[in-house]
Amino acid sequence: MPLKIQLKPKERIIINGAVVEGNPDGRTEIIILNNASVMRQKHIMQEEEANTPSKRLYFTLQMLYIDQDNHEQYKPLYENFRGDLERTVSLPVLKDSLNLIKAAVDAGRYYDAMKICRDLVSAEDELLKIN
Repeated sequence: MPLKIQLKPKERIIINGAVVEGNPDGRTEIIILNNASVMRQKHIMQEEEANTPSKRLYFTLQMLYIDQDNHEQYKPLYENFRGDLERTVSLPVLKDSLNLIKAAVDAGRYYDAMKICRDLVSAEDELLKIN
């Protein structure tokens, strides 16, 4: 089934590793007719933003999703960051999220893993605000 995406003026999107920018004068409609890795600008994390354990995990999942030619580079990083979090978190809900992320990655569903990790990043942000 085709995926129809509406981009705001100058909004960026990544499609299979290529950065595409919308028309500067108005909305742009893109229709993707086959299976592709797609990330909207609001979900893209820059490497320098990956400054907490959950954000490092998210960034690595993002790279696994959009840079499929370099899995051998990112897979060990993913394993290290997930393992670090697994050893340090004690809340059952966070452990459950890490297990869901692992299951998604093991099945090759990197976008699903990223969605779960976004919730983990939000929970981490809330915990850091308390302290």
